[in-house]
Amino acid sequence: MKAGELKHRVLFEAAVDTVDDTTGEPVRTWESLGYAMCRVAPLRERELVADGGIRDDMDTRIITRYSPELAALRAKDRATFSGVYYNFVGAPIHVNSNKRELQFMCKSGMNEG
Repeated sequence: MKAGELKHRVLFEAAVDTVDDTTGEPVRTWESLGYAMCRVAPLRERELVADGGIRDDMDTRIITRYSPELAALRAKDRATFSGVYYNFVGAPIHVNSNKRELQFMCKSGMNEG
């Protein structure tokens, strides 16, 4: 991965689920983990076709350098770039298992919690 390809400043956020003391309702808040330089790119049509069908659960790939904090993110967490929320579709992918690069498959759209 070339440093020049990582030109998007992306905010990564972890979901924090708690219970409202008054109502007993579940409440989700977001803990900011900080920014990372990434490449945010839409998936190509051929990447969306799997097993003869169209995958509509993801539309974007976010690529960044490996860090233990980002590698620990889960499917319920998200990233924000240019005012758009990117919900993760599964855990991050460790490219080549060499702890140099992470890929997040995402679905873009609004997610306030």
